[in-house]
Amino acid sequence: MKELCGITVAMVTPFTADNQVDYETLKVLTKKLVSKGVHCLYPGGTTGEMMRLSVDERKKITETVVSAAEGKVTTFIHCGCMNQEDTITLIQHAQKAGADGAGVVTPIFFSQNERELEEYFVAAANCVKEFPIYLYNIPQCAANDLPVSVIEKVKKRCNNVVGIKYSFADINRTIDYINVNQGDFSVLHGCDRALVAMLALGCKGTCCLSQYQVLPEYFRNHL
Repeated sequence: MKELCGITVAMVTPFTADNQVDYETLKVLTKKLVSKGVHCLYPGGTTGEMMRLSVDERKKITETVVSAAEGKVTTFIHCGCMNQEDTITLIQHAQKAGADGAGVVTPIFFSQNERELEEYFVAAANCVKEFPIYLYNIPQCAANDLPVSVIEKVKKRCNNVVGIKYSFADINRTIDYINVNQGDFSVLHGCDRALVAMLALGCKGTCCLSQYQVLPEYFRNHL
């Protein structure tokens, strides 16, 4: 199964002046990033205003990016929502739309215990077959952290959980994530300022914010 790697762009979602998703500009952005040589695309995440969009808007964003990318780069769609049902709907839609995989953030705002986190991710991963899933941990925004113990349990129950996007500058936790499944677990980091350090630790790549929308080739050339 495919994995995220290298310079992965956490894509912004453009809007029109009247606060509608600007799908035409999204097409232009997608094609620009592909032409600049990014390794992977990751629309629909934090930078993409995930929790401010409807399920239908997120489906159309998926279709727009997948179509505009034309299979030239690996494209994973972030599908995490405020409830499990919508998350599953978006994962299944991403697979049908032709994406290469999906990302799923921890439940947000309401705190979850370890068993609840485990069952949530197992349900999300098992709603599809042969479709790679990245867990997504951004505790400073989601108010839920994702312990290594939970990831190990989810991984044992779901072969299609291939990695994690981690967006907090904790080097010790990053090392623990890298060692999941005896080191056969993809870790993509989202802390811009720690890019070099995280790559040196063994992360497969980085999934960052505004810089990659503008000058992705600079970072790509320095990997």
